[in-house]
Formats: sequence, C-alpha cells, structure tokens
Amino acid sequence: MTVAAPNLSKLLPAAPPGNLLLLPQVARAALFAAHPGPAVLLTTADRIGAYATAGVLGAPVTVNPGLRDWDARHEHVVLDVNTALDLFPARPEDHALNLRVGRSYPREELLSRLERLGYERGEEPGYELRGDTLELRLEPGAGLPVEAEQGLWVRAEFFGDELDTLRLLAPNELTGDKAQFFILEPTPEYLTEVKWDTTRLELLPGRVFLDSPEFYASSLGILLGTRWPKLAGREVTSFGRAPLDLPTLDTGLTTLPFYRARLNDLERDVDEWREAGNRVLILVRHDRTAAYLADKLLNTPDIPWLKFARIEEGGVGFLRAGGE
Repeated sequence: MTVAAPNLSKLLPAAPPGNLLLLPQVARAALFAAHPGPAVLLTTADRIGAYATAGVLGAPVTVNPGLRDWDARHEHVVLDVNTALDLFPARPEDHALNLRVGRSYPREELLSRLERLGYERGEEPGYELRGDTLELRLEPGAGLPVEAEQGLWVRAEFFGDELDTLRLLAPNELTGDKAQFFILEPTPEYLTEVKWDTTRLELLPGRVFLDSPEFYASSLGILLGTRWPKLAGREVTSFGRAPLDLPTLDTGLTTLPFYRARLNDLERDVDEWREAGNRVLILVRHDRTAAYLADKLLNTPDIPWLKFARIEEGGVGFLRAGGE
C-alpha cells in the first residue's frame, strides 16, 4: 500500500500565539496557511499581493471579502488593515442576496428583497421578470469579475419557488455558463436603516496573524490606536513587534540565504537537501523562471509543476505563487 506524501501544512510546526520574529514572508504565509481552523492575516495594502497566493501552501484563502463574497469566503482570510477597520454590518447576510440552485425563493418575498437592495424592474442595474425566469441586469463594477467588463446578466429559472437553473451571461447573450450560486450585492444607491457598527475583523473568527505590524502606522495614521483594542481576547501570532503583551518564541525554522547571482550555491544546496531526504518546494511566478530552474537544478526541460504543496522525500516541485 502506497502512502501519499503529506501536505506541507502537515510538516510545518504549528504557529503558537506570540511574537515570531525574523521570519521571511514565505514562511509567514506558510505558517498562516497551515494553521488548523479559521484564521485572519492582517497586512498593509501594498503587501497584500504577497499573500493572495498563500493558499497553494495549505488552506485556500479569501482576500478582503465584501458583502458579495462574505457567504462564500474561505476559513483563512487576508485583510489589509484599512479594510479590517472599515465599518461593516453585523449581519452581512442581510445585505446581500444569495441565489443558490435548489433553494426555495417565494416570488413576492424575492422581489421585495431585490427592491430593498436597490434593484427595480426595467432599470439597469435592475431586473426583468418573464414567467418563471428572473433576469438580473448588472452594470460593470459593483464587485463583478474583471472579465464582466461590459456588465453581467444573471438568468434565474424557477420551478415554482425552487431555483432550478442559474446562468451567467454577457448582456444580450442568449446562452451563458451555468452556475450553482450567485451572490448579489446591493446597488451603489442602496440605503439601509441598519447601522453599520462593527468591522470585518470582529466578525471573523479564529487566530489573528499580524504581518509586519510596524508598518501599520503608515496605512492607518491616527486610526492606529483603534486597532489594538479590537485584538483583546483574541489569539495573536505577530510576525513583528506589536504593542501587545505577547511572548517572543522560536519556531525552530531556519531561514535560507539569498541566492541572487549565486545559482551554483543553490544547485549545490538542492543536491544536498535531496540526498538527505528533504522535500524541496520552490515558489515561482513565471514559466520562464521555472523552465530555467528546472534545467539548472534537474537537467530537464519538463517543469515539475505541483497543484498542491505535496511531494515525496528527496523530490523537487514548483508551485505557482507570488511573495517577496
């Protein structure tokens, strides 16, 4: 019986609450993604791109979830510190409409909900109703995918009150791609009597990871002081010094040197690691870089791309990911 190689998240030490200092960004991303259960990583807006692909190292991540994707977010969430402090409704699900195939939506209740969210019949953004078919007509922006630059129509076909089929299509298209769910956020004109008096950070459960908290002041300015009280009572792992009462700990991880302009040293080290039975995972952004490294390290034109951070002892694999 062949035993599958463990995922990287099973091999890493669990990140304890406390200060974990002098770790490179890739190690921070790996420890965050490997954390069991829900977790939130706070960083600055200019560094958030470095963590957007952290999911390849462990659990998938959601970046800055809003009303439209709140219900579909992953357990691991990356927030920039400004978004984390933005006012947000305490019940996000009341401020968006989750259309999901198989669910029941009584017609009058559904139309009333659409109008409360700012959608009117015959308008754009708005909706049309023909028999058992509801067609939502959405303008560009408003949280739509980048590819929906001309806008998006969402065609919902009902069997009685049950949502039977959901299609996403370009404006004036006759057919489109089937979907299992679509979350509709309010229009820009949406007004609510409910006061938005909480924040995303307060609504998200689990361990909080702080990425370089010493940089938060440049993003938050005078709001910096409101950040720390919101962490009271939370488990916190800080990758840097923060004004919190946290012990300074050692993960036992070893930081590698930079190999810039020293690829012969990298080749030598990779050979030694493999001979010692270590697993070598290399994060690469571009195919050209991957092809060069595969030829240099493995003497092959075939790039050993991995879908998951999982490889046998003594193996080498490449993961598509960004980082510092």
